[in-house]
Amino acid sequence: MTNQSATWTIMVYISADDVLANFAIESLKQLRDAAHKGIVVVAELEAEFDPKQPQDARIYFFDGDAKKRTLPIESSRMPEDEIAKFTTIHPVDITRPETLTEFINYASEKSKTEHYCLILWGHGTELLLDEDRRYGTELLLAEDRHYGTELLFSEGRRYGTELLRAQKRRYGTELLRAEKHRYGVTNGSVRRYLTFSNLKEALRNTKLAKGELAAGHPKSGNTLDIIGIDACSMSMIEVASELRGSVDFMIASQEDVPDASFPYQKILEDLKAHNVRNDVKEVCKMIPGLYQQAFRDYIATPGTGVKGITLSSLSLKEIDTIKGPLTELAKALLTSSSNNIVRKKIFSARKEAQDFVFGLFVDLLDFCECLDKELDKDLEQVPRSTTVPDLRSACKRIREAMVVRDDGCVIENQTVIEKRCHGLSIYFPFRDESETDKAEELWAKGGTSRPLKGGTSRPLKERSARIEELEEDFAKLGEFRQTRWDEFIKHGWSFILAEETPLELDQYYSAQRVAANLLSLHQSQKPPKVAEAA
Repeated sequence: MTNQSATWTIMVYISADDVLANFAIESLKQLRDAAHKGIVVVAELEAEFDPKQPQDARIYFFDGDAKKRTLPIESSRMPEDEIAKFTTIHPVDITRPETLTEFINYASEKSKTEHYCLILWGHGTELLLDEDRRYGTELLLAEDRHYGTELLFSEGRRYGTELLRAQKRRYGTELLRAEKHRYGVTNGSVRRYLTFSNLKEALRNTKLAKGELAAGHPKSGNTLDIIGIDACSMSMIEVASELRGSVDFMIASQEDVPDASFPYQKILEDLKAHNVRNDVKEVCKMIPGLYQQAFRDYIATPGTGVKGITLSSLSLKEIDTIKGPLTELAKALLTSSSNNIVRKKIFSARKEAQDFVFGLFVDLLDFCECLDKELDKDLEQVPRSTTVPDLRSACKRIREAMVVRDDGCVIENQTVIEKRCHGLSIYFPFRDESETDKAEELWAKGGTSRPLKGGTSRPLKERSARIEELEEDFAKLGEFRQTRWDEFIKHGWSFILAEETPLELDQYYSAQRVAANLLSLHQSQKPPKVAEAA
């Protein structure tokens, strides 16, 4: 259908586990009630409605029909026969890039409008996390340890080899082969979430990106207008770098996102009232303020597990204004890591900087400010090295590039409680446990209260695994790798931690990763460039 009166189509792509399922329904109800002639909503939901039945695709279409607002939400669901023809939407598997591509193609065909906004709704930073689909080599190894050869040697004496074979059929190689065939994985573990590289692939394979929309379609250009990420801690330069060229603006939070999610009804009603629908940048500038108003009264204390409320809007066309000085900073940090005085200052700056997700990510601008302060201390001890001016220059350029302004990358940034969140984070693992972290760990260890849309329910047990997965994912980001930040983390930061805190590597980062990183450094025979001696 061509909706002549609508100017926006909002495509909402939802992955909701049992914890988030009812919050997802509430978000859908808000979107249904706020949709109107100017804004059409097409939503896909993956959730387990009946554990006895296989999951299926549920696609909803909200066009502002007032009669349907008093009916069950299922009255707005697209008929089974309409979606049965799709190859990836039905049966549903929302973590595959092909599914997202097909959903966007369907939505852009179903609702032909001038502007498109994609909302990714679910867990982060493992985007749209689906815990039930982690069936790769890690499961094989773990289950084999439990049910495999060790069982053969111990319990096998009691139950024999038949039990071993049965358990392997249930947990081991057959399941691995089946799941790897399903996800197209040949090496490594099967991802149970939408990786950043797969997100980029999904967007670039759409008919919109390829310029293959039907003749006469009102959408101009081949990029999405907005991508909003309704998941925790996704306002990262790694994501922004990869989506440049596929999306014009990105809206996401550096901090946790409450389970209540974005205030969709308030956002859509206010955009309608202010009549800014045709000005995409103004839309992006308004939304963080509306988000802040919705959650400004939330209590951010260790007892609630809430650290703060943030939301920022980024112009992805301007991301290179930050990537340039970041490349300069990564090079200077890597070079400085061998200097015993400067590396202590880098270590202290990272320890003091505002971070997120149990210390996996840091506010980029805040780290630069902390580093500047550290370099100002004990000036007589700071070596006369070319790396120090380089560090200062890179930090200055980053601060200038991250100023909130219309023609910059960060066009709006709203934060409550914490004023050191400037809109953009970067992977920089260092965990200095806070009281809020302790509270979140208690829930994760055995409680049932998980008030935030975070990425994992077992942060302590899975921290090392998450670090390994994230770094593998980041290694596939061609655009971001140009900054050489991953090289600094792998060689410079690992070296700094090994020198400054050798006995606490697992607490701050991962002893296993440090060892692997430094071993790769030795094997490549490319040690960090040694700075001039102090």
